Amino acid sequence: MRRANQSRLFWILGICFISGMLVLPVNGSEAAKMEIELWHRWSGAHQEVLREVLKDFEAKQPAIVVKEVSVPGQYVDLMQKVLARLAARQNPPDVLLPGYNFLDYTVRELRPAPIDQIGGAETKTVYARYVPSVLRIGEIDGKQYGLPYALSTAVLYLNPKLVEAAGLNPLAPPRTWAEVQKWGEAIKGKIGKPALYISNVDTFLMQSLVESAGGVMLQRGCPAFNTTEGVAALDVWRTYYRDGLIPRITYREAEQSFMAGDLAMFATSIMHLRGWTQQAAFPLRVAHLPRFGERPLKVASGGAALMVLAKTTERQKAAWELLKSMTSEEGMRTFVKSGYLNPLQASLPRIEGQDPAYDQFPNLVGWVSWPGSRGLEVDKRVLNWRDKILFGEVGAKEGLDAAVGEVSPLIPGCPR
Repeated sequence: MRRANQSRLFWILGICFISGMLVLPVNGSEAAKMEIELWHRWSGAHQEVLREVLKDFEAKQPAIVVKEVSVPGQYVDLMQKVLARLAARQNPPDVLLPGYNFLDYTVRELRPAPIDQIGGAETKTVYARYVPSVLRIGEIDGKQYGLPYALSTAVLYLNPKLVEAAGLNPLAPPRTWAEVQKWGEAIKGKIGKPALYISNVDTFLMQSLVESAGGVMLQRGCPAFNTTEGVAALDVWRTYYRDGLIPRITYREAEQSFMAGDLAMFATSIMHLRGWTQQAAFPLRVAHLPRFGERPLKVASGGAALMVLAKTTERQKAAWELLKSMTSEEGMRTFVKSGYLNPLQASLPRIEGQDPAYDQFPNLVGWVSWPGSRGLEVDKRVLNWRDKILFGEVGAKEGLDAAVGEVSPLIPGCPR
């Protein structure tokens, strides 16, 4: 009896030992996985496509789990969320997708790892994938801190139903801002609908207008958008408000109005193409951004770059594997379905409506990134004065002079 009990005990212990041996490798495997965080500003259709990209990466790199964190809104909202996290003494996200307009600020304040440092010898292969002029967008002070990922230009979206109802031809869209004025008057006069909206959530369209008119946003690193040409550009934009062609509503309200078929033209980023095509109550059309007379068009290069904020070597290595995958031909083939443009030299399929944006590639200029550690504040103050101009509170000359005078002391090396 005693011998039988001992045998039974040994049998139970043996089963437990074997079970433990079976379980331990699974636990060890789970423990070996590294989770890294990727923060971005996208939601809706853009987030869906990004998740496709990350799913493909995790299938090939099962030891790395990517936690994508969306901060819906604009690039400034994303930056403020990161700063709040740091203020709470928490680690930054391992990978961040800041807008090109905040690259300088990100480098000064968040200190991302230079791409050469984390990628080593592999960086040359990755750099060779890019259109050289696009790759340079991710440089600050001659050093590569970001890999350009999302890339866009501003275009003019049209509602062909409203355009035709006003007696206009959507297949021959306005080529200049003067023609936009005439189209707007026809739409307002014949069908009584709001004619136009120009994106006002950041400096993206402001820069495209100022520089297409012959002005500049920065000169020798200091604000210089208050030249005669800059004033002329803001005067045109202001006129649309004064004449009732642009309604006094928020960007979000304008977007909803356009989707519902109650707004005829919308100047904003090509990034919206996929989402708007899915949502619009009409067959969306896309045209080139208008220019000023015969002046050459200049369009800010919108979008975001991949930057690595991870601090440990292990996390930087995991982040580098992610960056390589996201910027590969296969990864970008998936991402450009979002509406964003292809920054690589590889030929990738275009979605319907992207052609006008690609046509404008030779006209790209870097989206202004205010130098120094107070870039967020500079941006906010510039936009505040711009809005005062648009809403008729000050004249264009007075407002732009005031803006330059107010923000110049906030930028290192500029007049105080």
